[in-house]
Amino acid sequence: MKRIISVMLAVAVMACALLAVSFSASAEEKQYKVLFWCCETDYLDYAEEVGTFYSEMDDVTVVTKSSGALTADELSGIQLVYIVNFSSATDSTEGQNLINAAPLLKDFAIRGGRVVLNGENNAFCPQGNAALSELAELMGGNFTITNTNSDDSTMILNTEQKKELVEKLTEQFRPEYFASIQSTNADAIWVAKDSEGNVFVLDQKVQNGYITVLSDINWIYDGYVQPGVKEQACQFLR
Repeated sequence: MKRIISVMLAVAVMACALLAVSFSASAEEKQYKVLFWCCETDYLDYAEEVGTFYSEMDDVTVVTKSSGALTADELSGIQLVYIVNFSSATDSTEGQNLINAAPLLKDFAIRGGRVVLNGENNAFCPQGNAALSELAELMGGNFTITNTNSDDSTMILNTEQKKELVEKLTEQFRPEYFASIQSTNADAIWVAKDSEGNVFVLDQKVQNGYITVLSDINWIYDGYVQPGVKEQACQFLR
């Protein structure tokens, strides 16, 4: 009988230990981690708004990358990779670092991660957009940011197909103006567009994950958004 009790106690202790490990892992999983990759020079003050915004969120840790080749270690524990590029051309060192990161980022997306590519109106930033477009192509996506600006005051959200991205948003989630995004990818799904059909946010599936494209940085920058948009958008792309 004593032996049976001893065995039962040992099993109970082991169960408690496993439960503690489980709770510990769950607690760690709640910590959302963003890799904010910005090798920007011409529009750095605008671009850095994104990293600052994420860092102010509860339970979000932001890891900032400004230069150099991407490594697998830098993606460890990351849930979201957010890339801003306006001025790094494909033939520049940093542009090549972005493009050469395609295999790692594609694998990251395949395993369920989201990669956000934030470009700009193509009339202002054709070099940066070209680098992001090439990166997307190598990952299995496809997009072009045009020279066409929209200043429509109405934003339509795709609540049917992209509910997980737009459920915390309203039509007030919009910049003062934005460039339209186009794609020849049959699997590309618009997330937000104006009443004329100009797409502001585009989402593309990569097996278990996604490539999400935004056409302008203005969605987050003070002076270019409606009052309260920052607070309302706190769950966007998270």
